[in-house]
Amino acid sequence: MALEYYLEIKTPNSKVTVIGSNPVKRELILGFEDGSVQTFDHESGEVLQHCYKHRGWVTALCSLPEARAFFSSGNDSTIVTYNAIGAVVDKLNIGSVAYSICFHSRLKQVIFGIPEGKFLIRLLFIE
Repeated sequence: MALEYYLEIKTPNSKVTVIGSNPVKRELILGFEDGSVQTFDHESGEVLQHCYKHRGWVTALCSLPEARAFFSSGNDSTIVTYNAIGAVVDKLNIGSVAYSICFHSRLKQVIFGIPEGKFLIRLLFIE
């Protein structure tokens, strides 16, 4: 396996702190030092959506496999939930910075890693 140069995304305003992907929609999700979250086209690198601005660095990103939603967390102790088009649908202050986010597909839970341990949020999908 070899790494090859594929795409360069110019981000003149702030440095990237975290990278996520939404493979179903073929989008890259980037979080920045200035707190902004943006989505980019996988092929062209074009900005698709300016989603939200945390107060402080973006620390983690995670998208759901069905491309229904994605999450971001920041130094402001806020977990933000976005819908499929990048609009904010929920904000939750957990009182601590989440440094990692993952989705447990069998249990339908999003797990947020915080310094004190794990913080779980159960997801309820409407079919």
